[in-house]
Amino acid sequence: EELLAGMGYLFYDSFTSETFYITSTVIIASYPVQIIILTFAHFSAVLLNKHRIMESVRKVNVETMIYYGFNCLAGIPVGSMILIYDPDRSLTTCNVTYGVGTTMIILSNLFLYRLLLSKSTLYDPMSQMSRLSTLTWWFIHLFYLPVVCYGIAAQVIWSRVYHDVNGHRHCVEEHTRITPALLGIIDFGISIACMVVLAAPTIIAPTTKAVREVVIRNCTVMAIATTATSLFFVYVITASNGDKTEERDRHYLIVRIVLRLGALVVYTNFLMVSLSWPITFYRKIVSEGMKKIGSTVTPSMSGALNRGKNESQPVHGHHRGSSKFLSGRISMHGSGR
Repeated sequence: EELLAGMGYLFYDSFTSETFYITSTVIIASYPVQIIILTFAHFSAVLLNKHRIMESVRKVNVETMIYYGFNCLAGIPVGSMILIYDPDRSLTTCNVTYGVGTTMIILSNLFLYRLLLSKSTLYDPMSQMSRLSTLTWWFIHLFYLPVVCYGIAAQVIWSRVYHDVNGHRHCVEEHTRITPALLGIIDFGISIACMVVLAAPTIIAPTTKAVREVVIRNCTVMAIATTATSLFFVYVITASNGDKTEERDRHYLIVRIVLRLGALVVYTNFLMVSLSWPITFYRKIVSEGMKKIGSTVTPSMSGALNRGKNESQPVHGHHRGSSKFLSGRISMHGSGR
């Protein structure tokens, strides 16, 4: 196990403090509960209204289900892994947690961009930003996706090492700043393009107050998510001040810190995307769900009560049974009217 002499780390004392550890643990631990509730809400919205939507909304629904489904199926176990396993325990633990954790972060961002772009085009009915939206789509898949694939492959090809940072041994990932810089620049460019596609049509052409409010809300949450992600990449790039022992700058990131920060960024982005839908949307989903449950439960309960009542009463002859049958037929037709 190689132990390298570290040169220092930005905000090391803050991100290794007990306060940050407890705070990040509480936030990450609350993530599964919120993601299950919100994923259920969005899946319910798509399934309950799948026959009542326009074709232009279907793509948004597909991207929404992909994003929420991925974060639910992958985010919960990965977040639990980050909380349970300490990367500094062994290089094997470090390699597994870092590889799985960074893959989750990168792919979550990829699905986030696809969702944001599809939502942005909804508010461009005249296709004024069609060229930019098409360019952004190709930018995501021709530039960001290959970097994503390289970043995932790098987790498998290269192994982590140990650094001595401020007198403590940590598992670290060495890097040349190129990959995180590319991811950060492309991330920022895609986010800005999505916001332009979203906001420009309402600036160019007059629109209603309701649409402007929706656009402002979406741009606000997108700006917060973009800022959080950009700050994360800036920190990854600048955290270490390099090690010149081999006549070259060897920068590194402490896996334990970066995984927790990355999980917090994913959580922030997920929360911001969820807030791009108004509170009334979630209230409506809950209301429709309760009505659907009520309409399913009430007939079955009524049927059970009627069966119990009929079983408890003796039948006196064929005439009474025929009367009950006819009254039942009349009441059914009456309810139909």
